Amino acid sequence: MLPVRVKAILLRRVNYLESDKIVKILTSEGNKVDLIARGVRKNKSKLAGSIEPFGVFEACYVPSRKKGLSVLTSARLYKWYKNILLIQEKSYLSFEILRLTEKNIEENGDPEIFSLVQNFFNKIDCQEVNLTRLKNWYYANFLRINGILPKLTVDIDGRALNSSTKYSFNLAKMGFSKSGDLNQNDIKYLRLIFSKTKSDLIFRLSIDQEIDKSIENILDSIFKNYLQI
Repeated sequence: MLPVRVKAILLRRVNYLESDKIVKILTSEGNKVDLIARGVRKNKSKLAGSIEPFGVFEACYVPSRKKGLSVLTSARLYKWYKNILLIQEKSYLSFEILRLTEKNIEENGDPEIFSLVQNFFNKIDCQEVNLTRLKNWYYANFLRINGILPKLTVDIDGRALNSSTKYSFNLAKMGFSKSGDLNQNDIKYLRLIFSKTKSDLIFRLSIDQEIDKSIENILDSIFKNYLQI
């Protein structure tokens, strides 16, 4: 089999036998691939420095001829987002995002997922970032890519959402019903982060932290109901 070269992000790695690791990668084509990195835990391994969490690297591997694991033969690091490791809260959120991503993508996925993860790394690697808002942004975009979208222009009865009305979120019907604590600002927030072209604007706005938390509760409930956690 001819070697395959791909741009990749490490999703997960586990020790295997005495000196190997099994690594799960997300490729720039959106594919999830399981590889075995032989001898990577040895001191002189040339693979060790490149397959680290929170990095983007070029992976070269030989596909398996049968049902076994493909073999990682070389790896070259493009960019390592090392600042993530300096703050515990950033590390925790980043590992959680990778875990949820790995659980909820197919072997043949969407290239937009790769761009989303890399964009997440770029944002969280910055010195100052609102982690709750960043989590909301990632969840909303991941849900959108998977075709899981709440109704954001009409309520569950098909009536246009009114700026003077308070609402609650109906998880079963993925929309808003009258009577609740959610107002027009909450709805505008959701409309923005679910937008394919404008979701990044959420980081430029001055938003009350209570709204961030309110939206976090909604997105958590959608994620838990429709995807694997």
